[in-house]
Amino acid sequence: MEEIQLRPYQIKAIKAIQAAFARGQKRMIVEMSPGSGKGIILIKTIEYLQKLKNGNILIVTNALAIKEQLKHRLF
Repeated sequence: MEEIQLRPYQIKAIKAIQAAFARGQKRMIVEMSPGSGKGIILIKTIEYLQKLKNGNILIVTNALAIKEQLKHRLF
């Protein structure tokens, strides 16, 4: 699978999410404009969490596009 080139603001968002998890924060909201790559940020966050823990991750979305993107990238 080819590696996606992340934009600087996506890297910043991923690092902020990882820092929040490192501080023990378990719930957060990421708000970004349409088309900014929230799906790939979610995928990278899931990959990060999978490296940290052997647990389940529940993803709830109302966007079919995100569901399809996740299905192709993760499974």
